[in-house]
Amino acid sequence: MYTIRTTLDQTKMKHIVIDRQLEALQESVHRARARTKPKIDAVLAPNVGPVKYPIDWTSPAQFFEWKRTGGFGKGIPYKRTGNLNDGWRSISETLSGLGTSIVIWNVVLYAQFVVGRFTPSGHMQRFHRNTEWQPVINKIDIIKRILIEGILKEFRWIT
Repeated sequence: MYTIRTTLDQTKMKHIVIDRQLEALQESVHRARARTKPKIDAVLAPNVGPVKYPIDWTSPAQFFEWKRTGGFGKGIPYKRTGNLNDGWRSISETLSGLGTSIVIWNVVLYAQFVVGRFTPSGHMQRFHRNTEWQPVINKIDIIKRILIEGILKEFRWIT
């Protein structure tokens, strides 16, 4: 008869399980970001209506600059290109020791003037609100909910 005895250091085992769970969570965040992207894009890139006239300029100086530059270089009357809606990007990145982060941004330079920023001090111009553009900061809770639901669907407990 053979007897094999072994002793497991429970502290090390706990770290292994926690590390594997953290790894599984990080992987689920990466998968959830990819799978929820269409839903998030739909929230960030609404189908807005045509420009509403008369335009509610922030100041007379803004109107004169718009006129002087030919619609800020975009032409008068402005025709929507869809670049703003197509400009949303996101990545998920693993931060060593800190977990996983999802970063969302828009590559279009004028986005901050049309939809503002992810901070309360955004520069959204008031005439864009009149054309059904919504401040992006108002969408953060919706995006968080979509991501959390996606992460929970993707996460698999390791036992």
